[in-house]
Amino acid sequence: MKKTTNININGIAFTLDEDAYKLINDYMISIRSHFKNKNGGEEIISDIEARIAELFQGMLIDTKQVINVDDVKKV
Repeated sequence: MKKTTNININGIAFTLDEDAYKLINDYMISIRSHFKNKNGGEEIISDIEARIAELFQGMLIDTKQVINVDDVKKV
């Protein structure tokens, strides 16, 4: 059994298992670090988050409500 964490991406709530949360959190930290001082960086980060949310939504169905590490790797 794994712990889960609820997060908000682009205004949409998702539940991730602990491994998936660590992976996506590390990724977003690196993205923010890379784009933080670039012209248009905030917009790029926002676009990336929106696309991640869109892909995560497509992975959830009635019988699957938690994003796992394999889902994050696909994204």
